[in-house]
Amino acid sequence: MNLDTASQTIQQGFRVTLGATAALVEALQRPQQYSETFSRIQQGDLNQLTEEWAIKGEQTEQEARRFVETVINPSSGSSYGSSTPGSTSDRANDPTIPIDIQTDLADLTQEIIQIRQELEQTDGDRPANS
Repeated sequence: MNLDTASQTIQQGFRVTLGATAALVEALQRPQQYSETFSRIQQGDLNQLTEEWAIKGEQTEQEARRFVETVINPSSGSSYGSSTPGSTSDRANDPTIPIDIQTDLADLTQEIIQIRQELEQTDGDRPANS
């Protein structure tokens, strides 16, 4: 087994686990889906479930990446809830970051930049200890 294959196997396992967790949360919220999922497990439909969970895990991973990128860089001009032209996915239920939180985050970032600049200036003004 080479390194690429091991990496792909680990990534696939992560996505299946993530998808299974998301499916479990959804199943707990909807009793009918809960019984359907567990009946499929009892029937031995694990291969198809694993494929579905991997797809769901990949989608969840991509949504999480977009969310983190939006939180880290809110001034990029794209909002988490906006869709790109030609996008067929429904993002109406996706969480959005309120504008006041984005503003607070930007203000705090500016304060940190100012403090860092002040510290760098203070360190530059100090005589070096020999």
